[in-house]
Amino acid sequence: MVTTLAHLAASASGLLFIAAALGKLDSWREWSQLTLELAGPSPLREVVRFMVPAIEAVVAILSFVWPPLGLAAAAAVLSVLAVGVRLVEPRLGGRECNCFGAIAPARISGRLVLRNAGLAAIAIAAFFAAWHADVRALSPLRVLATVLFGATGLMAVEYKRLRQSSRAARTN
Repeated sequence: MVTTLAHLAASASGLLFIAAALGKLDSWREWSQLTLELAGPSPLREVVRFMVPAIEAVVAILSFVWPPLGLAAAAAVLSVLAVGVRLVEPRLGGRECNCFGAIAPARISGRLVLRNAGLAAIAIAAFFAAWHADVRALSPLRVLATVLFGATGLMAVEYKRLRQSSRAARTN
């Protein structure tokens, strides 16, 4: 049971970080613009622009091939992002964060800080469960099934948003 839950958590983490990395790539112009508005020297902003999606991609891969390490990395990244959002909130609060691009719009706010902190806490708990249960990599078939499940879920969410937009357009 613990192994199954740890695999489920690692799979969810993998999907989350795939969506985050791909969302930034899909909305690269907006993501880049946001990173240019961060405080600090220009080289640091450039590092943030390129390294955040790269690190998210690495965390996604680790979540599937080495679940305990992937979950530990997810907890660390989400914790850093929660702190980072908290630090930029006074200056950039209310702005679109482009965390997931157009897939799941979110604004820089205390709510985003709490979301990231909550997900970090879940990842920490899942890490300990995966570590104690000595959870191994997901089989390629399970990874494929997880990605297909995630893509299907994403299509369902996008279809729902498209229908809502269509209804709103007709009523205006």
